[in-house]
Amino acid sequence: MAINLKNLQSKTVSEATADSKNSYIYVLNIATNIGSKVLLNDVIKEQAPIIKGRGASIFKSMETLKMNLRSITSSSTFLNIRQLDNTIDFTIKPTFLDLSVCNNNTSGFLTTVDLTTNVGTTILPVANGGTGVSTLTDGGILLGSGTGEITAMDALAAGTIIYGDGTTDPSTLGIGTAGQVLTVNSGATAPEWAAATNVWNGTATSDLNMANYDINLGTGWLSGDGTHEGININSAGKVFMGAGTPTAFFDDDVNIMSETTIFTAPGGGNCGIRAQTPASAAGYHFDVSASSASASNTAGGNLTLYSGGGNGTGAGGTTVIKAGVGGGSGATGDIQLWGKVGSVSIPTLVVEGNTSRVSIQSGAATSVTPDAALEINQQSTTAGIPCLTLDQDDIDYAFLKLDGSAGDGTGYNLDTEPAADTSASTVAAPHSAAWTMVGMVKILVGSDVRYLPYYSKVS
Repeated sequence: MAINLKNLQSKTVSEATADSKNSYIYVLNIATNIGSKVLLNDVIKEQAPIIKGRGASIFKSMETLKMNLRSITSSSTFLNIRQLDNTIDFTIKPTFLDLSVCNNNTSGFLTTVDLTTNVGTTILPVANGGTGVSTLTDGGILLGSGTGEITAMDALAAGTIIYGDGTTDPSTLGIGTAGQVLTVNSGATAPEWAAATNVWNGTATSDLNMANYDINLGTGWLSGDGTHEGININSAGKVFMGAGTPTAFFDDDVNIMSETTIFTAPGGGNCGIRAQTPASAAGYHFDVSASSASASNTAGGNLTLYSGGGNGTGAGGTTVIKAGVGGGSGATGDIQLWGKVGSVSIPTLVVEGNTSRVSIQSGAATSVTPDAALEINQQSTTAGIPCLTLDQDDIDYAFLKLDGSAGDGTGYNLDTEPAADTSASTVAAPHSAAWTMVGMVKILVGSDVRYLPYYSKVS
């Protein structure tokens, strides 16, 4: 249809757009000479960005026969916009993409990861944080292999432990036997099992309960400060006790090295040393002896018994030796002091327990049973010595004092002159008349009764 330009009404762009729904723009295709009309409202309409994936129209407005378009820019560092011929290219710079600022609830960046497509292989490689393998040994400990795939040890047997050498894969050590402990080998390169000896060093904080088991000290000591002193026990069970780092000796079952050994009784009671009472047997002997000499031509040690000394006006203690009292009708034991002539032991002094009689004897190993309150018995037939010697260095005093009870005769009952003897009491010649016989002492010579006269000096 032909358009008569003379009949067109003149309007401004603002006036034309005011009624854009009813106004048209006429255009002519000069190639075909065909005219067309375009509704003005379709040209100037803006699109609201309300649909995901679509944007607003780049048309902004028309002013004074000019079409104003919006410019396209990006305020983000990771969005790049450029014009390619008749198109606008939008690209994202991956190096500037920060997913931490994205809202995953709306962006949908993370849903699921398909390792066959997102990673490119079916197994996540070690370089990407994976294991590099499709299966792992059930129960095996995983070992790193640098950039290579993770390897797994075999499942460990019960009680097995693993240890390393600082360079290669760790090794294993099977469980030991009952009672063993874990120690370090001689080269200090690996652990090993060993017998449970010397397994603890430290300070105890409570009592040590051995639960009826023994302590094997070996050659060690029970000591107060860790030095070789105190108590030492040898392999035969013999005990040594001593102070000052002594050299232990085991001559007898119990051996003591000490200048003085002190016994005390709790509560101020008496102290004592005695042999154990057997369960059902004769009593044990109890020996106390000084040591014998070991060097040539040297004397044996002395044995001395001391009573306690008094304090101030207090008396000293009495040394008492008591014989054992018999049980029931049994006899009381004797007290004996033995000497020795050559290799022969001789009971020199015997105190008979039942009668309290004393015998002093020499010359034979036979113990004499005394038949008097005091018997002096020289048993050797070749000894050539008297039974009794009285040595008085005070020439003005008597050699012997005899005390007795008053009785028949003159003076003490030592005056045993026969009552029928009426002879003169003057000593007969050749003795001097200056002596006057006072009485006689009755003696036995063998089984015969004899008398010894005794005199007073006539002044």
